[in-house]
Amino acid sequence: MILTSKFWNILQGGYDKLSGHKVFSMEITLETPENFQVFVRSNIASVIGKGTFKNFQIELKSGYCRLENLEGSAVINTYIGSIWDAAYDEKITASSRNGTVNLPVPEYGKHQVNPTSINENISVPEN
Repeated sequence: MILTSKFWNILQGGYDKLSGHKVFSMEITLETPENFQVFVRSNIASVIGKGTFKNFQIELKSGYCRLENLEGSAVINTYIGSIWDAAYDEKITASSRNGTVNLPVPEYGKHQVNPTSINENISVPEN
């Protein structure tokens, strides 16, 4: 497993006495071997998932989730954050309480994907 991080340019100029009070973001990349179980839970984060997983579970309070060429079962829950799924060979059961759900004609696939959002939209493009 490989975990890398990337700070934005704002912190590369050095720190000052107010650095501890500044809000900043960083990008984290997690690379795992195929067929791992991955679980991400965060209050403020966005997740882009790519690759082959045994199980991919995401719980986000604020932030979007984007699945690209994901192969495997997935459960995605967001409170304030859209979900976009461009995976393949999957059976999708999606719901959103206050957003819209845009799914292609239901297909039966090898992997079960369950995206749920409380306040945002869920989109699955046609393959």
